[in-house]
Amino acid sequence: MDTFDNRISQIYPTLGEASQHVADYFRHNYAAVAGFSLRDLSKKIGVSTATISRFGRQLGFASFDQLKLALLKEIDAQTEGDVTTDDNSLASARKTINANISALEGTMSFLTQEQIDRSVDLLLKANKVAIFGLGSSNVLAQAAYHTFLRLPLNLIADPDYHMQLMDANKLTKSDVAIVISHTGNDTDILALVDLLTTHHVPTIAITSYATSPLAKRVKNVFFSISEDTRYRSDALISMTSQFAIFDVLFTELVRRLGKKSDKTISLVHQAVARKHR
Repeated sequence: MDTFDNRISQIYPTLGEASQHVADYFRHNYAAVAGFSLRDLSKKIGVSTATISRFGRQLGFASFDQLKLALLKEIDAQTEGDVTTDDNSLASARKTINANISALEGTMSFLTQEQIDRSVDLLLKANKVAIFGLGSSNVLAQAAYHTFLRLPLNLIADPDYHMQLMDANKLTKSDVAIVISHTGNDTDILALVDLLTTHHVPTIAITSYATSPLAKRVKNVFFSISEDTRYRSDALISMTSQFAIFDVLFTELVRRLGKKSDKTISLVHQAVARKHR
């Protein structure tokens, strides 16, 4: 499907930092972009008009006006998929699920075999794997911890921030950290990442913004794609995409571990089954 998300994902790896900044703003603010003039948009994003025009040409548009026209048409088509007060519960459910599907497809478009293989290699070699996140990202960290317990990995996922700092301070270059932050701008998370960097801890980040401070600090980055709807923020929708990334890593770990993972999964199932006898 020829959407702006798909076009951006195809050219994203080839973009310079300024153009990636434009791409990130577009992906999370399509409706706002359509309402700006070229000059006003350049002021809003903090880049030159030439950078935006060049980005538009890279997407296949001869001018900014042509880009806006195509964007307005896409927004009109998507608006039909937004939940409204006139919808019944089934229509609302269908649109909500479709929004999640769209977020997952966007996330898939940014995945590469190289980043998956590199991250799984790190996890398989790690003495310890620590999962970090604050707020709603901590909820996701705990869910990922619950899932990864089925693997023969030495896991850490403390919910308290001070405990996370202590965990990070004890990690070494033989361990791996996974850091989750939707915006990638949280100062507490960045302080934690700086601590990990001091100890040379290989780190995997999951975020929605490629030009965020988190993405710039970490070599192995997965991008979760989402967009605001009327009743759900992009941060909420991004949790679906972020957990899907954990699911991708989990599935590949199971595949690579083979019988080792089969044994651990069996032991976990047996332990839970005994609890419910």
